[in-house]
Amino acid sequence: MLSKLEDTYANGNVTQVLTVSEIYQALSKRHVVKGKAMNSLELAIKGLVEALDFDIFASPPNKSSGIPVLEIKKWDHVNESRLIVFLAMYADYLKVAPRLCEAVRGCTETSYLMLCGEKETFGQLEYLKQAASLRRSHERRGGERLPDL
Repeated sequence: MLSKLEDTYANGNVTQVLTVSEIYQALSKRHVVKGKAMNSLELAIKGLVEALDFDIFASPPNKSSGIPVLEIKKWDHVNESRLIVFLAMYADYLKVAPRLCEAVRGCTETSYLMLCGEKETFGQLEYLKQAASLRRSHERRGGERLPDL
């Protein structure tokens, strides 16, 4: 049986293939590192919509309406990487559209509930503590008061 398994992979090498959603997520992270929050958000949302079949209505703050919007009309399967996408989106929205932080918090909490089956431990995530630090820094710089993540 082991010899058959060895024949399954040429030279024993296994190549990992990235999914489209992982590619969007990686590109989004790259823009975060470069300090381009808006580009990061656009890629994160495209990844959720195009690769994962979420139905999202998102209007960035730089559009002609001037009113930023984020609403998830249909959820797809949620796993740990999707939760991380929503956590990262909170930090991005803090920079480009602080008024949407409450909506992103709701999406993040919903994805946590879907993933874990409960929301009582939501506030114990280490990333949330980092996001809270970002929020406090934003408020100290004179930004509007934002909801706790």
